Amino acid sequence: MSDFDYVDRFPGRTQCLSRVVEGSDIAAVTRAALDAIDVLRSAWEPLSAEAILFGVEGDNPWTALPVDVARPHRLLVKASVDTGVLVNAVMIDPVITTKDELSRRAIEVWLESALCDVVAGDGQHGEWSQLRFDASRAWVGPAGWRSDEAELRLRYEAGTVVAPIERAPSGAWLSGPRDPASDQPPISVRLTNQEGLVTLRLTRNYGYWLEPSEPASQRLDEVVDRLRAMGWGE
Repeated sequence: MSDFDYVDRFPGRTQCLSRVVEGSDIAAVTRAALDAIDVLRSAWEPLSAEAILFGVEGDNPWTALPVDVARPHRLLVKASVDTGVLVNAVMIDPVITTKDELSRRAIEVWLESALCDVVAGDGQHGEWSQLRFDASRAWVGPAGWRSDEAELRLRYEAGTVVAPIERAPSGAWLSGPRDPASDQPPISVRLTNQEGLVTLRLTRNYGYWLEPSEPASQRLDEVVDRLRAMGWGE
């Protein structure tokens, strides 16, 4: 048992990083967003991705008009996730796609298809306003971290979260969210797009990412520093 075995009170502690993508082209915006996701992957991996889409008529951002779209909510889910991990959409009636892995390429293909499918008229194109990664796994320490334990019991205001330690050559990982903290994975990641202003919101929910002495917190801080070096600012 450790002092850090806890889930922070909802909504956790959020850090925001933003960058402006010149030209607001949706392909460039998506590349910038997925570049940031790739940097995060040494400390965090998505188990689901949710896209909130909208349609636009016209290419000039100053004169383009919004259009009604069909099926604007999309959910991409990893086919196999650890027992007890909750994968739910925030928006109602999403179109659900399942993939073996949520690699960059898998997310790109899924999102490109959704953006094409969301509009039907000539001169129209799809864009996304949010990409949410509400189910995920996060690196908590080296492979031998808490080596005598198979699971953790995390204190939470609504009860106890039982989180199995997933061990791999890359280290020890925790997945979530799990009851009763049903909307708080170890780390939440969300991207928003407002006409080319892309904002990345990282929310630390489990104590290991909140305490500076923990390897999980140190690795995530290093990842954030790399994002800053790529032009993401606060």
